[in-house]
Amino acid sequence: MKTKIEIKEMAEANDIKPRSDAGVDMYEDANGNLINKSQIVEMIEEENEMECITFPLVHFKYHQGAYPPEWFDKSKPNHYDITSGTSLFNEWYGFENEGAIHLAACDFISQTFVDAFIFVDCENRFYHLEDVMTYGIDQFKPKENASPADARSMLEAESPF
Repeated sequence: MKTKIEIKEMAEANDIKPRSDAGVDMYEDANGNLINKSQIVEMIEEENEMECITFPLVHFKYHQGAYPPEWFDKSKPNHYDITSGTSLFNEWYGFENEGAIHLAACDFISQTFVDAFIFVDCENRFYHLEDVMTYGIDQFKPKENASPADARSMLEAESPF
């Protein structure tokens, strides 16, 4: 796994700039597209040749500030607000679908999130830690009748609140 410093250096070398107004670990490419750190093209040097590895693109809307953005609609099923009064750290998310939420969560790094959730490869979803069991080395599967983690609990775990 790459460190934040390695990702930042890789991004800068590829004309990808950090966007502090767009959320934690968000970047903007030369075309103005917002991307997260897992979407940054990782360059691997192998015998003086560069091999590009890309990660799936996750499209979502994000806003941090005291008030909701115009695009936010709480009645939409994949729109979430993680707020505390009129704090400047309030966050609003708009995802295309439930799967996009789980892909975006692959970049979550808060200790609260890391302590509570685990990604289950065979399901391509996050689960609460107590809802999985291990088999083999570093391989997990959900317990019988376990449900994937809900988006709100994952976003709240990553939130500064």
